[in-house]
Amino acid sequence: MDREPVHTLAINLHELGLRVFLDAWELGPGDVVVHRLDAGLAGSRAGILVVSAASVQRPWVQQEYAALLTRSVELGQRLIPVVIADAVLPPMLASRLWVDLRGKTGSAYQGALESIARALRGERPGPPPRRGALRIP
Repeated sequence: MDREPVHTLAINLHELGLRVFLDAWELGPGDVVVHRLDAGLAGSRAGILVVSAASVQRPWVQQEYAALLTRSVELGQRLIPVVIADAVLPPMLASRLWVDLRGKTGSAYQGALESIARALRGERPGPPPRRGALRIP
């Protein structure tokens, strides 16, 4: 159910020049899954937790969330929640500024995607460019 939006997100972030660890791309026959996932987390500067009602109930996602949260608290790794479907966010995840992709298409999706990419690069939105004109109400 979440596979398509997760893969689309990963492909788009890859196309934007980011290095993406996605299990479908990184795990192969004979791999010890937990070791590859540990290596992926250890080699990451940031992590995305894709949130839906289904994902927050999955044991593997719960383990990944625990690992990402631990790395965030102990090592300062950025943890970005990305909501793709209605769900109740765990309290420690809900306390973070999250990205809402629910129902977004076209330019709205692209804008949200670009905000994720900026955050992953450590960039802040910043003020708009100066135009040399005041906006008087």
